[in-house]
Amino acid sequence: MNQDRLMKCFEETLNIVRKENIKKFNLKTVKNLIIHFNNIDGENKELVYDELYNYLIFIRDIRYIGSDRESKQKSNELYMTFIDPLIQFYIPLGFSANFSWAVLIFVFIFSLPILIILNCSIYWYIFLCALLFLIRLWSWLKKRRHKVYGPLF
Repeated sequence: MNQDRLMKCFEETLNIVRKENIKKFNLKTVKNLIIHFNNIDGENKELVYDELYNYLIFIRDIRYIGSDRESKQKSNELYMTFIDPLIQFYIPLGFSANFSWAVLIFVFIFSLPILIILNCSIYWYIFLCALLFLIRLWSWLKKRRHKVYGPLF
Protein backbone atom coordinates (compact mmCIF):
# COMPACT_ATOMS: atom_id res chain seq x y z
CA MET A 1 0.00 0.00 0.00
CA ASN A 2 2.31 2.71 -1.22
CA GLN A 3 2.46 5.49 -3.75
CA ASP A 4 5.17 3.85 -5.87
CA ARG A 5 3.07 0.75 -6.40
CA LEU A 6 0.06 2.84 -7.42
CA MET A 7 2.18 4.91 -9.80
CA LYS A 8 3.59 1.75 -11.39
CA CYS A 9 0.06 0.40 -11.86
CA PHE A 10 -0.98 3.77 -13.31
CA GLU A 11 1.89 3.77 -15.84
CA GLU A 12 1.09 0.19 -16.88
CA THR A 13 -2.55 1.16 -17.36
CA LEU A 14 -1.51 4.25 -19.31
CA ASN A 15 0.45 2.05 -21.72
CA ILE A 16 -2.58 -0.20 -22.29
CA VAL A 17 -5.27 2.48 -22.70
CA ARG A 18 -5.65 4.21 -26.06
CA LYS A 19 -4.52 7.84 -26.13
CA GLU A 20 -7.98 9.18 -27.02
CA ASN A 21 -9.40 7.51 -23.90
CA ILE A 22 -7.06 9.10 -21.35
CA LYS A 23 -9.49 11.97 -20.83
CA LYS A 24 -12.54 9.69 -20.83
CA PHE A 25 -11.01 7.48 -18.14
CA ASN A 26 -10.10 10.59 -16.09
CA LEU A 27 -6.49 9.46 -15.88
CA LYS A 28 -5.14 12.98 -15.26
CA THR A 29 -7.30 13.20 -12.15
CA VAL A 30 -6.18 9.72 -11.09
CA LYS A 31 -2.54 10.75 -11.54
CA ASN A 32 -3.09 13.83 -9.36
CA LEU A 33 -4.68 11.67 -6.67
CA ILE A 34 -1.76 9.24 -6.77
CA ILE A 35 0.82 12.04 -6.59
CA HIS A 36 -0.72 13.23 -3.31
CA PHE A 37 -1.57 9.77 -1.98
CA ASN A 38 1.08 9.89 0.77
CA ASN A 39 -0.59 12.99 2.24
CA ILE A 40 -3.79 11.08 3.08
CA ASP A 41 -4.14 10.29 6.78
CA GLY A 42 -3.63 6.68 7.89
CA GLU A 43 -7.18 5.51 8.52
CA ASN A 44 -8.40 6.52 5.04
CA LYS A 45 -5.26 5.58 3.17
CA GLU A 46 -6.19 1.93 2.73
CA LEU A 47 -9.63 2.80 1.36
CA VAL A 48 -8.18 5.31 -1.12
CA TYR A 49 -5.49 2.85 -2.18
CA ASP A 50 -7.99 0.05 -2.77
CA GLU A 51 -10.33 2.26 -4.79
CA LEU A 52 -7.58 3.72 -6.98
CA TYR A 53 -6.00 0.33 -7.56
CA ASN A 54 -9.36 -1.30 -8.37
CA TYR A 55 -10.20 1.51 -10.77
CA LEU A 56 -6.91 1.13 -12.62
CA ILE A 57 -7.41 -2.62 -12.94
CA PHE A 58 -11.03 -2.10 -14.02
CA ILE A 59 -10.16 0.28 -16.87
CA ARG A 60 -7.44 -2.08 -18.08
CA ASP A 61 -10.17 -4.57 -18.79
CA ILE A 62 -12.32 -1.98 -20.59
CA ARG A 63 -9.41 -0.35 -22.47
CA TYR A 64 -11.64 1.58 -24.85
CA ILE A 65 -14.67 3.85 -24.66
CA GLY A 66 -16.24 4.88 -27.97
CA SER A 67 -16.56 8.41 -29.22
CA ASP A 68 -20.32 8.82 -29.11
CA ARG A 69 -22.71 10.25 -26.53
CA GLU A 70 -22.96 6.91 -24.76
CA SER A 71 -19.21 6.96 -24.13
CA LYS A 72 -19.47 10.33 -22.38
CA GLN A 73 -22.17 8.93 -20.14
CA LYS A 74 -20.02 5.86 -19.41
CA SER A 75 -17.10 8.14 -18.57
CA ASN A 76 -19.24 10.14 -16.13
CA GLU A 77 -20.51 6.92 -14.54
CA LEU A 78 -16.94 5.71 -14.01
CA TYR A 79 -15.98 9.05 -12.49
CA MET A 80 -18.97 9.13 -10.14
CA THR A 81 -18.52 5.49 -9.10
CA PHE A 82 -14.77 5.32 -8.52
CA ILE A 83 -13.20 8.77 -8.30
CA ASP A 84 -15.81 11.16 -6.89
CA PRO A 85 -16.11 9.30 -3.54
CA LEU A 86 -12.34 9.74 -3.05
CA ILE A 87 -12.35 13.51 -3.57
CA GLN A 88 -13.55 14.11 0.00
CA PHE A 89 -10.18 12.85 1.26
CA TYR A 90 -8.27 15.22 -1.04
CA ILE A 91 -10.18 18.48 -0.53
CA PRO A 92 -8.49 19.07 2.87
CA LEU A 93 -5.17 18.78 0.99
CA GLY A 94 -6.08 21.81 -1.13
CA PHE A 95 -7.63 20.11 -4.16
CA SER A 96 -10.22 21.99 -6.19
CA ALA A 97 -12.29 21.42 -9.31
CA ASN A 98 -10.73 22.23 -12.65
CA PHE A 99 -12.43 25.20 -14.31
CA SER A 100 -11.72 25.33 -18.02
CA TRP A 101 -12.13 28.39 -20.20
CA ALA A 102 -15.22 26.78 -21.72
CA VAL A 103 -16.94 26.57 -18.34
CA LEU A 104 -16.05 30.15 -17.46
CA ILE A 105 -17.22 31.47 -20.83
CA PHE A 106 -20.52 29.64 -20.30
CA VAL A 107 -20.89 31.32 -16.89
CA PHE A 108 -20.08 34.69 -18.46
CA ILE A 109 -22.62 34.26 -21.26
CA PHE A 110 -25.23 33.10 -18.77
CA SER A 111 -24.51 36.09 -16.50
CA LEU A 112 -24.68 38.73 -19.24
CA PRO A 113 -28.49 38.74 -19.62
CA ILE A 114 -28.88 38.95 -15.85
CA LEU A 115 -26.61 42.00 -15.70
CA ILE A 116 -28.47 43.57 -18.62
CA ILE A 117 -31.90 42.92 -17.09
CA LEU A 118 -30.76 44.38 -13.77
CA ASN A 119 -29.36 47.39 -15.66
CA CYS A 120 -26.01 47.10 -13.86
CA SER A 121 -23.23 49.60 -14.32
CA ILE A 122 -20.09 48.86 -16.30
CA TYR A 123 -18.26 48.14 -13.05
CA TRP A 124 -20.28 44.94 -12.57
CA TYR A 125 -19.21 43.72 -16.02
CA ILE A 126 -15.59 44.49 -15.20
CA PHE A 127 -15.96 42.79 -11.83
CA LEU A 128 -17.45 39.66 -13.48
CA CYS A 129 -14.63 39.49 -16.04
CA ALA A 130 -11.98 39.96 -13.36
CA LEU A 131 -13.59 37.34 -11.12
CA LEU A 132 -13.76 34.76 -13.90
CA PHE A 133 -10.16 35.50 -14.87
CA LEU A 134 -9.03 35.06 -11.25
CA ILE A 135 -10.93 31.76 -11.00
CA ARG A 136 -9.17 30.52 -14.15
CA LEU A 137 -5.81 31.70 -12.82
CA TRP A 138 -6.47 29.90 -9.53
CA SER A 139 -7.38 26.73 -11.41
CA TRP A 140 -4.25 26.99 -13.56
CA LEU A 141 -2.04 27.39 -10.48
CA LYS A 142 -3.70 24.38 -8.84
CA LYS A 143 -3.23 22.38 -12.05
CA ARG A 144 0.50 23.10 -12.01
CA ARG A 145 0.66 21.71 -8.47
CA HIS A 146 -1.39 18.63 -9.49
CA LYS A 147 -4.22 19.58 -7.14
CA VAL A 148 -7.20 19.61 -9.49
CA TYR A 149 -9.87 17.06 -10.26
CA GLY A 150 -12.91 16.77 -12.44
CA PRO A 151 -14.73 14.58 -14.90
CA LEU A 152 -13.26 14.66 -18.41
CA PHE A 153 -10.22 16.57 -17.13
